[in-house]
Amino acid sequence: MFCSYGCGAPAKYKLKNEKWCCSKSYNSCPVNKTKNSLKNLGHTDRNLLHKENKKTINCRYCNNIYAKTGIKAHKESCYLNPKNKRDCPLCETPIKNFRENKTCSRHCGAILGRLTISNGDTQTNYRTICFHHHGHKCLVCNEDLFLIAHHVNGDRTNSEPENLIPLCHTHHLYIHHYVYHYILKECIDEYIEKFISTF
Repeated sequence: MFCSYGCGAPAKYKLKNEKWCCSKSYNSCPVNKTKNSLKNLGHTDRNLLHKENKKTINCRYCNNIYAKTGIKAHKESCYLNPKNKRDCPLCETPIKNFRENKTCSRHCGAILGRLTISNGDTQTNYRTICFHHHGHKCLVCNEDLFLIAHHVNGDRTNSEPENLIPLCHTHHLYIHHYVYHYILKECIDEYIEKFISTF
């Protein structure tokens, strides 16, 4: 006995409509597959109608492939575009995220941070400068978990080592309080004088 739907294959399964078929379901039979295909039902593939949107172009800067419709926007923001290109100060490779990063990778960023501290460059993060010169402990109570780098003269733009001291959260609140700041003032002034004489 052969398949009732005309595919010519031997029938193996009896379906609910009492017909014999070569596969377990009506839709799995090869004849019905082609009969019910979208092409035979009059469906047109829109991707074939709009082939110009599917064209791809290589970026002339980075040579990556992009759709024709998006290539202009990519070229404006491509990191290898001469107007955007910024090289890493250490390894001189182009920085991909040139708008936010100063180096090409975290590794180069860590090395650059260590170099700027040893060279005395004030462009480094003020917390890094503070903990490098004064240690990672509160000046008053030796707390080493929650530390704040305090600017002694209140000028946050001045990140010189003699203007920064490490304080725990509690003592930092004391130093900024208009009543209790005198408790720590003497201790801090004494430490700064000693630090400046040895620095």
